[in-house]
Amino acid sequence: MGRNLRGFIGACALAFAVLAGCGPAQAAGWLKAESKHFVVYGQLDERMLRDYAQNLEEFDAVLRLFHGVADTEASPRKFEIYLVNNANFRRVYPHAPDGVVGFYIPAPRDLYAVAMRTGSDKDTNDYAFHEYVHHFMMQNFPYAYPAWMVEGWAEYFMTVDVRPDRIDIGRYSDMRAGTLFASWMPLKDLLGKSVWQIDGEQRGAFYAQAWLLVHYMQATPERHAQLTAYLRAVGQGGEDPVAAMTRVTGQTLPALEQAMRDYIDGKFFYRTLSPKPPIDAEVKITALPASAGDLLMEVQRMKRGVEKEDRARFVADVRKRAAKYEGDRFAQLALANVEIDYGARAIGEDILQRMLKANPDDVEALRLMAESCLQAGDADPDRRAEYFAKARPYLARANKLVPDHYQTLYAYARSRSTDPDYPSENTLNVLLLSHQLAPQVTEISLKTADALIRRDRKDEARTLLKILANAPHRGADAEAAKAMLARLDAPAKTAEAGG
Repeated sequence: MGRNLRGFIGACALAFAVLAGCGPAQAAGWLKAESKHFVVYGQLDERMLRDYAQNLEEFDAVLRLFHGVADTEASPRKFEIYLVNNANFRRVYPHAPDGVVGFYIPAPRDLYAVAMRTGSDKDTNDYAFHEYVHHFMMQNFPYAYPAWMVEGWAEYFMTVDVRPDRIDIGRYSDMRAGTLFASWMPLKDLLGKSVWQIDGEQRGAFYAQAWLLVHYMQATPERHAQLTAYLRAVGQGGEDPVAAMTRVTGQTLPALEQAMRDYIDGKFFYRTLSPKPPIDAEVKITALPASAGDLLMEVQRMKRGVEKEDRARFVADVRKRAAKYEGDRFAQLALANVEIDYGARAIGEDILQRMLKANPDDVEALRLMAESCLQAGDADPDRRAEYFAKARPYLARANKLVPDHYQTLYAYARSRSTDPDYPSENTLNVLLLSHQLAPQVTEISLKTADALIRRDRKDEARTLLKILANAPHRGADAEAAKAMLARLDAPAKTAEAGG
């Protein structure tokens, strides 16, 4: 099935105007919707939140069906997403550039997404679907994809249309369609650069053309085979992504660009999957404590990291907010967190010790105590081994209560980094499990690669680093991975030159 894309632009503009006019819905408090693969937080009414979680489950089922991923076991971790209005978005990301309506944080202390919502039935799920594709692919198919493919693949799937009797994949992207008739970037840059290497004014063109190129390559069996060969050449063979494209397609870059432009003006095909797969969309709704309204966004902001110039004001604000909820567990954890990160560590630890005295099995309090010990060690190199050793009993207890929690495992591996024999075989295995549970977290990937190199498992490290080096949004970490790869390859090149 297909339609001409040019006729769609006017409809896109009208839809945007309708969405822009919707005001935020008001709700009494925060609700949590938990399904098989997702945890969704929002100040929407229960029906909207339930529908959102069910839509995410349908999308997960589509990805599994398309990619051949069985759903026979529980997910290593559920994908968490926070649905927020504009005011709450600014609380968690106060310095967000204009036009940003969501973000995805894969960090050592948490992994979650935030998406702005109006609360209207006309809201779209494009942003959440886009980010979940990244999450899904990294979890199930980690590979050294070129950056344009990473983003284009997410754009290709985010417009999925789930109907009662079928599923349509690859429909028009409302967000990107107009860009294709406004500006194009050189294909050499599209194929050879990452998002963080592209000027802000060209990023819209990068996403739009990445989406179009994936769509074009997926449209026929012949081009799909070319795409497969291209990915193998770049990801496994290390071939230059620009040269590889011209080789596998047999087209110069100008010819390929013209073919893409012609594809816009011709029949634009999408895939239909039928029948619709069975979906487990049971959703449990629970209410968060009243303190979440004052502190949930602040807790999530701490996991992102608070800018240095904002920290004094931020600490004062969290202290003021938490003071309204004396004895409330969520508020006490938030207060302890801000004191440990940016305030008075001794005060934060005193709060946590009182909480643990009342409930020795409070996993969050155990993890925060361990984090405080690790931060103290980072701040005092002369006593680092002592502080890191203090963190371990808290982490051991937390892991016993909730096994295979990637944050706990990674923190434990960090606590062993002062051992004379670091990394021991056991510590390496802990790092590998942490990476397996959260391959999206680049800090863990770098630490795991370093540990593999130290244990002389260089081929495994090289595979991991190639994936990270091509990560489209990981500027500094991607550069660090490239530097590690260069050091790994240097001895071999030296030997070849000398031989």
